[in-house]
Amino acid sequence: MPIAALAAGSLAVIACQGDASTLDPAGPRAATIARLTWVMTAAGILVFVVVMAALFVAIRRSSSGAPLVAAPSDARIIVAGGIVLPAIVIPLLWAMTLADIASMATPPSRAVLTVEITGHQWWYEVRYPDLGISLVNEMRIPAGRPVSLRIRSADVIHSFWVPRLTGKIDMIPGRVNEHWVQADEPGRYPVVCAEFCGLWHARMRMEVVAERPEDFERWLAERRSGFAPTLGSLHSRGGP
Repeated sequence: MPIAALAAGSLAVIACQGDASTLDPAGPRAATIARLTWVMTAAGILVFVVVMAALFVAIRRSSSGAPLVAAPSDARIIVAGGIVLPAIVIPLLWAMTLADIASMATPPSRAVLTVEITGHQWWYEVRYPDLGISLVNEMRIPAGRPVSLRIRSADVIHSFWVPRLTGKIDMIPGRVNEHWVQADEPGRYPVVCAEFCGLWHARMRMEVVAERPEDFERWLAERRSGFAPTLGSLHSRGGP
């Protein structure tokens, strides 16, 4: 039993770390998702503990030979735990979930730039329409500033997911989905496709590179001057 508890604790700690951990948020959208996850988890644990405690009491009463006929106090416990408590907790969790969804749904009006991302089998095409810049399997953004995303697919259904920055969103042929992302600190954040999209689905990877605003502006200047690599020189599709 101690070994099992130690193993479970170790797995819990490991799950909270890493470049692709949703429990190690690095942006406001991911932080909202992580907070909701912890609240839901705590609520689930509380319900589990209460139910197990009630089961333990019932087993002890049965083993002691005490009658199982419900006493008036038992009826009050059943009403409080089975009706009153869920009637309070469930609407609160529901309201919190709706509020979080609404807060994440609309891109902020103060977004500093717009990025168009198109999913292909099996790579990501990244374009900055207002800047005339194109990249493959890499998106550069200024840290600490919201970026508006326009997401689509050129072939089959893909998915765009940056676990430490934002939630998943489908990339659907013939449809443009609005999304937004923000990295609180400079760093590299992996992007994965969470929708099976063909033979080389597992190799469909990308990276969001968040830079200090001054470094991002320097990169933009290099792109405009032709110093940085072009789309053709960077193009490397996934697969064989």
